[in-house]
Formats: sequence, C-alpha cells, structure tokens
Amino acid sequence: RVPALLGAALGFDVLLVLAFLIEAFVRSRPRRRPTAERLHDARLVMGIDNPIRIRVHNPTATAYRATVRDDAPSSWRLDPAECDVTVPAYGHREVRYAAVPDRRGEFAFGDIHLRYSCGIGLASATTRIAAAETVRAYPDVIGPRRYDLAARSGELRFLGIRSTRAGL
Repeated sequence: RVPALLGAALGFDVLLVLAFLIEAFVRSRPRRRPTAERLHDARLVMGIDNPIRIRVHNPTATAYRATVRDDAPSSWRLDPAECDVTVPAYGHREVRYAAVPDRRGEFAFGDIHLRYSCGIGLASATTRIAAAETVRAYPDVIGPRRYDLAARSGELRFLGIRSTRAGL
C-alpha cells in the first residue's frame, strides 16, 4: 500500500515538474513580450495625490496576470507601490496609482517593470519596459486659492471648516 502511494506521489511530482518546465519555456521566449506606457498630467503638483496610469498591452493569444511596478522618484510616496492586473488576450488594461511629490523641481521616472504569468501560474517572467522621462513638480497654488475663494463667498463649510464657540 505504501509503495503505491509513493508511486502516485512521484508521478504527480513528475507531472508538476514537466508542467513547470513547459510553462517556463513558453514564458522565456523573447518574442511578443507585453508592453506598457505611463500616462499622467503634464503638470504634477507637490503635496497632493497625482494620478498616474500605466496601460499594459498583451500581444499574445493567452491572458496573463501581471504585477506592475513603476520606477518613480525615490522620495515620492506611491499608493500603491505595486499594482496587480489581469490582461486579456490581445487586449490591454490600465492600472492606477497616486504619486505625491515631496518638493518642487525636476524629477526622473525610470522604467516600468512587469512580472507576469499565465496558465496555472507555475512560472513567471519579468520584463523591463524603457519608459524613462523627466517630469516637473510644481507647488500647489490651487489649494490656497480654493480656500481664499471659499472664505470670500462664505462657504468654508464645503472645505470642512466649521466655526465653533470660543470659551469655556
């Protein structure tokens, strides 16, 4: 009875290793890798959430799952730092994250990194998409202006500011 179970376990292990090797071979072929592009506003504002979108394209006939990581400037806060997405065959999907510049000035984005797998997920491949670019972060001039306009029109409560009674 024990040798039969051992043989079944060994057979299962062999099938699992073969499936891994086949999937790893298919993913390692250099042709038709996924591509991606970064999309954002022309002017990024320091101290607030700036939406950054990454559009991932799948040029193959097989859907895949991917984890996307962007090389944003290291001093910026990213939310989330990595995004997961499922991209359909011959399709594209977008992931979004918020980037918060900590100061004004010129900053350099680096490349986009994808880790993707298809099939049953035994093997994955990574690729780096060249997407380096320089962006500028500007001070938030709209925030103080919004407060000033609300104060003049008497609508500070819409910004979350309420008056309270002073005293004991």
